[in-house]
Amino acid sequence: MENTSSVAASFVTGGGAVRGLVRSSLFVAAIAFVVGGFFIPVANAAITTLTVTAPNGGEEWRGTQNIAWSTTGGVPGDVVNIVYSTDDFASQALITTGVAYNAPSYAWNTTAFPESTNFKVRFVDGSGFVYDTSNAVFTVDNTAPSTAIALAPSSPNGLNGWYVTVPTVTLTCNDGAGSGCNSTYYKWDSAVSWTTYTVPFIALEGEHILSFYSDDQATDASGVRNEEIVKTQTIKVDTTPPTLVTTMSDAALKAGETSLVTFTFSEAVTGFDNSDITTIENGTLTPESSTDGGITWMATFTPTADTQYATNVISVNKAGVIDVAGNTGTGTTNSPNYAIDTI
Repeated sequence: MENTSSVAASFVTGGGAVRGLVRSSLFVAAIAFVVGGFFIPVANAAITTLTVTAPNGGEEWRGTQNIAWSTTGGVPGDVVNIVYSTDDFASQALITTGVAYNAPSYAWNTTAFPESTNFKVRFVDGSGFVYDTSNAVFTVDNTAPSTAIALAPSSPNGLNGWYVTVPTVTLTCNDGAGSGCNSTYYKWDSAVSWTTYTVPFIALEGEHILSFYSDDQATDASGVRNEEIVKTQTIKVDTTPPTLVTTMSDAALKAGETSLVTFTFSEAVTGFDNSDITTIENGTLTPESSTDGGITWMATFTPTADTQYATNVISVNKAGVIDVAGNTGTGTTNSPNYAIDTI
């Protein structure tokens, strides 16, 4: 005996939602509905049960994922349709039509669909008969998160974009209304390996490029997550004041001789002149000059005539010099001992 029933049908079509009662027959398989411009065949009523196994609640999907189900009954040629909703089926729209009831899965390209944390899928036949629905909501998220960087101090506290105290770096991931951040990663310069960010860290001494990015919780069928494009920031740190080494070309001067004095700083400095020379024993020094950008400075020492001293030094007070980052020198540096005999 033919068994018939009336069921509510609701589909999104080219002209909007269509709702109403339709009658389905357990033995009728020839009727079809037009939904979204597609002819949707009625599934053969020989299908006894169809149960959604994935997504069934709590999943976080991106890209292409596999909708899966299990069935009992059915015969070759039986087909089903898959619809989705983001409002618990107050409305719904098609994912696909005419899927073989006994297919192992359906590869769903989620990028062609809206993003939401309230997705459910449902299997129906062409009359609107509902086989099964996801037990709970799942998420579709195809948007990468964004990572913000903050340094403390918030801006360079030296000169020319340099920090003269070591800044602390904080990285913060934001995934908006998506699936939520998974991890944040960073590395310095051309390092091969990425470090997983867990807590704020201090920047490296010198001029370095920090690269960083985050991914989120959503995955495709291969386990690949949404990853943002790698961001970079150059951070310049110099906490070391300049140091100095002084040398003389002649350390035993006689009458008529001079000595080339070379002042070599550990880095380029400005502000160095004769006012920084606090001691020039038994002689005079010409003004210093540099030809390499301020690292090496040279001057000529001329000993005092009619003088004989075995121990002499030239002293430099480094407090008057400053490096490119804004660090001032500290302390006094003496030249090696030099002897004078101009008698």
